[in-house]
Amino acid sequence: APNLTNLLTLQRTLLQKAATFLKPGGVLVYCTCSLFKQEGEDQITSFLKETPNFELKKITKDEFPFLEESFIKNGMLRTFPFQKSESGGVDGFFAACLYLNP
Repeated sequence: APNLTNLLTLQRTLLQKAATFLKPGGVLVYCTCSLFKQEGEDQITSFLKETPNFELKKITKDEFPFLEESFIKNGMLRTFPFQKSESGGVDGFFAACLYLNP
């Protein structure tokens, strides 16, 4: 069974490989159905430090009017099962958009 360390390595490899397919001006969406910060925010922070030609394309409330403001933090999307509990809740989820500078 895979452990978190193996998953983090695999995710990092997939993210780095996917980035090689973008043309300048392209956007890569990285997302995980996970509650672990290591699989979300930490992966993006590391990727941006290691790959200076990319920058975070901040997700905004205007782009996702159906989401609550609390779902967006530091320009990245993060959901938790306790959110929207009145309508059954949501999955733990993370998403970030990465922009390749021209």
